[in-house]
Formats: sequence, C-alpha cells, structure tokens
Amino acid sequence: MSTPVHNHGAWAVVGVYRGRERETWYRRLDDGRVPGRARLQVADTFVNPRGTVTVVPDGTIHSVEALDGTDAISIHVYGTDILTQNRSTFDLRTGSEAPFRPDFTDLGSER
Repeated sequence: MSTPVHNHGAWAVVGVYRGRERETWYRRLDDGRVPGRARLQVADTFVNPRGTVTVVPDGTIHSVEALDGTDAISIHVYGTDILTQNRSTFDLRTGSEAPFRPDFTDLGSER
C-alpha cells in the first residue's frame, strides 16, 4: 500500500506504530505559478521502522509506502484541520498538480 505524492498544507508529526514505511520527500523545482503544473525531484528517502517519529515541515511534498508486504500503521498529528485544508496530489509522470481533499468519513466502516 502506498499514498500518492501529496502535501498536507501544514506541519505534521508522524509516528510509526506497526510495520515499516518508506517515505520519499520531494523538492519542487518550479515556482508554483502555473496552475495544475509542478516539477518535482526526489530530495530524500527514509525507511521508518516501528517506533520512528518524523516531523514533516509545512510545505513538504512526500509519499509513503508500506514495506515488507504488510500493512503499516502510523499515527498522524497535523498542525491544521486536515479535512478542510487545501492540499494537492502530484503526478510525477505528467508533471501535474491536482487539488485533493481526503474523504475520512468511512474510516472504520470495514471493521
């Protein structure tokens, strides 16, 4: 399982509770003035095992992937209301940026 490349629109603190995650941070190469376009480059990659706590600064663009063929569970604390914050996803292949608002309304409905 992995997330799309995305931002949060605020700082975050993430703690890995179970499993291992690979987190890739991206550097934006353009100035963001062209709507719907973004040029990104990999800035750094981290492997975060259980017990790792990461501070994700405001403005960070990243993706997260569970490793070892198992689910990873992490706890997230955001510096904003993540449900109403303007956020984006990024497509590295096409160089596009799209608005993103996660739908958390059905969390836990499958359990």
